Amino acid sequence: MQQEFDRDSRDIVCKRCLDLDIGSLFRLPPPPQHAAAGHPPSAYGRALDVVVKKLGNVRGLELLSNCPVCKLFVASAQRLDPGGWKDLQVLRVSDPFLSKINVPDRDDAVNGLLRKLDLVNLPRRLFLTTSGSRISVHPLGIRTGIALLSRNDDTLSDGRVCVGPRPNWDIIKMWLDSCETSHGDCGLQANNAVLATIRVVDVSQRMAVPYNYQGCSEYVALSYVWGGSKKAAIALNTPLEAVPLSVEDAMEVTRKLGKRYLWVDGLCINQSDEEYKRSQIMIMDRIYQHAWATIINLSCTSAESSIPRVSGNFRIRQVQYSAGNDQYVCTPPALAAYVRQSPWSSRAWVLQEALLSRRRLFFTHSQVYFE
Repeated sequence: MQQEFDRDSRDIVCKRCLDLDIGSLFRLPPPPQHAAAGHPPSAYGRALDVVVKKLGNVRGLELLSNCPVCKLFVASAQRLDPGGWKDLQVLRVSDPFLSKINVPDRDDAVNGLLRKLDLVNLPRRLFLTTSGSRISVHPLGIRTGIALLSRNDDTLSDGRVCVGPRPNWDIIKMWLDSCETSHGDCGLQANNAVLATIRVVDVSQRMAVPYNYQGCSEYVALSYVWGGSKKAAIALNTPLEAVPLSVEDAMEVTRKLGKRYLWVDGLCINQSDEEYKRSQIMIMDRIYQHAWATIINLSCTSAESSIPRVSGNFRIRQVQYSAGNDQYVCTPPALAAYVRQSPWSSRAWVLQEALLSRRRLFFTHSQVYFE
């Protein structure tokens, strides 16, 4: 599909899309009575409306069209059930319901929230759906959509336009530094004696070393999937030989973040010493809780998998289309969509790794997400 999107860069819009006028779909005022797709709770009626019904069958667009607007619609529809790609329609939703706010479960609370929002003046997002599907606000939060932004603006309400093949480390460090300096509850406890027995990887010297907990040395943790990789015993203060690709990439991420130490279970826990291994498992919660940040590889199927966008060349590029001063961008899926389909989320250890880590960096083929 990515090759299909990339194979023709001509900005020749087909007649159907010229007649459709994608800009008008964003700017049309809300109709007096919203005809929302399916049968969502009535409280959501002010936030959702169908702007085009029966757009057609996306299979034809996917296989035949080089039109950049068609490609936007196809990219928006990628997470729909392929068996239901008929009678497509464009659904418009107010921006806050994508990621900015927590939508209450009770209709009366939703109504109270909507009364406080000026939905007419809020940015809108377009989604492709089918006329027979049930739509509510919550599923919309995990679908990719189409956003309208100024051509001179590189930001979206829930992220940035991903331009290069590698992460923007300056932005990532800005996220982390802002958290560290602005969030009092995210501070780390100094001199935590519970961590006196752990080891960390010195990424500058490429060796496992004892953790200097009294020196308050900050370390980055890695959360990933080992898969079928063999965990070898690692000697202290001895240069590392070849390490699994996920670990190698995590060492690179640690360096890019300006940190020296990395904690990764396969290298920092002596797998051949059962007593030491048990003692480390008992404090695993503290290890993640006191990490400066945790790297999470959501595309990992084994320790030999690369961390997306750190090494390797494959990435999911954003489909974009420009007309005049308007730029239309297919937005990446919400983090929840990646987490749900990732092998990482099927591991029991993930519960404490995700919940207890203070700062989490999720690496995917689309972009890097920060929590």
